[in-house]
Amino acid sequence: YIKYILAPAFDAGQSTNDMPIIRYAEVLLNYAEAKAELGNLTQ
Repeated sequence: YIKYILAPAFDAGQSTNDMPIIRYAEVLLNYAEAKAELGNLTQ
């Protein structure tokens, strides 16, 4: 997680929530795992 704060003009300081950041490598790994589970993985 990364601390994500909008500029004060946009949110008036109402929230400092952490927002999840997904790395591209993790997206590719999830895609490969899904293909393997479905049996669509070719080499």
